[in-house]
Amino acid sequence: MGIYRDSRVTRRCIIQLTNTLYVFSDNVLIETLAQIKKRIYNRDFYNRDLEVRATKILHKIEIDFEKAVESRLLKVEGIATKHSLEKIIYTDIVSPNEIDLLVLKANKLFVVECKNFLFKSDYKIIRSEVNRFKGEFSKKLNNKIQFVERNLAVILSNEFGIKEPNCENYEVEGLFVTNNFSISSSYEGVPYRSLNYTNVQGFFQQI
Repeated sequence: MGIYRDSRVTRRCIIQLTNTLYVFSDNVLIETLAQIKKRIYNRDFYNRDLEVRATKILHKIEIDFEKAVESRLLKVEGIATKHSLEKIIYTDIVSPNEIDLLVLKANKLFVVECKNFLFKSDYKIIRSEVNRFKGEFSKKLNNKIQFVERNLAVILSNEFGIKEPNCENYEVEGLFVTNNFSISSSYEGVPYRSLNYTNVQGFFQQI
């Protein structure tokens, strides 16, 4: 019975296939890397090479999620996107923070912040996440929105090919997109709308 239980796939988060090959979910990888980063930032265990490698893997996971969101959005008719905006093309205008996605649909330009979070079940962690959405995350998103609003004409022209746009006809909005369920999507205290990535197509189809 013990061998049977140990071999059941649904009860194990890491499955060993060979001596050097393992299968596990991206959530397990993210959590593991997060804990490794906490340890290597401790001066008693600091390892520069390990820090760089862990940071690169985490960054790739984040970029892959942003691309997955963009791929879903591009299936909606009438949408145009710009991924990872740091500097407006053909200018020297640089965003103070990288913008994950700009999404243009009709006369609305969305500044999208992608959050690749682990699923939360502990109420203390959920409360902390909501507070970050209300504070830190919304503040950063607001700064990006202000940057877009200040440079709206050149963004519409250079990034989306709209010649001589009348900025008064366009609205700029902020949007969070998460990979797992987040209580922020139903919490009224968060300044900006939050969607699970599985719902982004339906949301933009209604615009």
